[in-house]
Amino acid sequence: MSIIFSTIATIGIPVGVSRFIAKSFHEKRIDEAKIFVRNSLILISLGIIGSFAVLFVINKWIYVTLDQTLIIFAMILIGSHTINNLLNSIVVASLKTKIIPKIMAVASSVKIILVVSLVLMHTGSIGVLLGYASFEIVTSTLLGFAVIRMTRNKKFGSSNICVNHSLKTILDASLPSWVPKLITLFSGANLGTIIVFGSSGSAEAASYFLSYTISLAVFSIVLPLFTVAYPALSAMSDGRKRLTWRIIKISTVISIPFSSSVFFYSDDVIALLGSHYADASLLLRLFLIAIFPNSISLMIGQLVYAYGNYRQVLYIGLASSIPTTLLYFVLVPILGSTGAAMSYLVGSIGGLAMSAIISKKIGMQVHWKVLCLISIISIAPAFAYSYLQLNFVTGIIATLLTSYIIFLKFRIISRSDVDDTLSVLPMGLAQPIITVVHKVGKLLNSDY
Repeated sequence: MSIIFSTIATIGIPVGVSRFIAKSFHEKRIDEAKIFVRNSLILISLGIIGSFAVLFVINKWIYVTLDQTLIIFAMILIGSHTINNLLNSIVVASLKTKIIPKIMAVASSVKIILVVSLVLMHTGSIGVLLGYASFEIVTSTLLGFAVIRMTRNKKFGSSNICVNHSLKTILDASLPSWVPKLITLFSGANLGTIIVFGSSGSAEAASYFLSYTISLAVFSIVLPLFTVAYPALSAMSDGRKRLTWRIIKISTVISIPFSSSVFFYSDDVIALLGSHYADASLLLRLFLIAIFPNSISLMIGQLVYAYGNYRQVLYIGLASSIPTTLLYFVLVPILGSTGAAMSYLVGSIGGLAMSAIISKKIGMQVHWKVLCLISIISIAPAFAYSYLQLNFVTGIIATLLTSYIIFLKFRIISRSDVDDTLSVLPMGLAQPIITVVHKVGKLLNSDY
């Protein structure tokens, strides 16, 4: 419930405002960035108040009315989570993200200690809510100090943006991402889990949810690239399409070998969860296939967003979410959890198709042959090792090594690709790996 209402409360502001803040920080117009930060906080506050009102009214209508204390703590969680999302997007937009891992570590420690302590004190659901709210409150407070520090005593330039214009500009940029997000909120894996639960019971719902969670863990490997890409694209005045293609290529090089190996060893991976989830192997495979189209549509969406083509952003979101939503109600009653996973995959393909159309329209060149070649090189060793019944841990590692050796040998990935790919790791870990990879690349190909 908190996730649903906090998504409503954001009005898409964290995504919409980051485009302008990134450009303001890049051009050293700190006064302008302050205006956007202040007005985005005003809009978020109005969204939070509106969500509280809706939650209060709905609670009066439903058959089982929640305890008022629970409602109060839920409101605290919704408000703090919404503000946290906004402040986090502002810090990411500034590209000064080194502080974020430290803040997350502190907030996570506070949450764990508080949740465990309060549950042991038999506070029940209130203790859990308070513990989770503490994470959002601590994170929001520390991020708030970081934003104040970034915008304090730095007057590199003045801004002539008026308040009313700024509010309208933020809303115009936010709504195109907010509407598909709302649809996705009700059409994504959460809705799929609920529909499968109602149609086929808790066992299939659990299999569906766990399969999606595993695929999300695989996809999260490349999420740092996409997180930094949007503010970087927004701040650029030239070379956006080149950077977009570079990130698409790098994300594919990272994700496809890993997802391919997990795909062919899905039975073994699911077996780690227990024999009760043996049927989830097919679901996991369907979710893993969706990673490729989701990566491309996400990156193309960020490119057109950076250009300010809000309608095209909306088209990509709707092309993905509408088919998924409709097919849930058609396929789940017939095929159960498999139908839900198929609906999700069809939606991701719909988003990819719309992204391909839009990329062609704006002159963005996606080298599909290169992406197909990367996929084939990744899939072939994964299939071979699984066919030879190699142990799944060994098989996954061997697939990764084989794929990257071939990538280096035939210069599918360049020296700069390696630098950009591994730079998402902490510097102390990234530099030794980059050095080793460069030596291997030079050994495999003298032109590396």
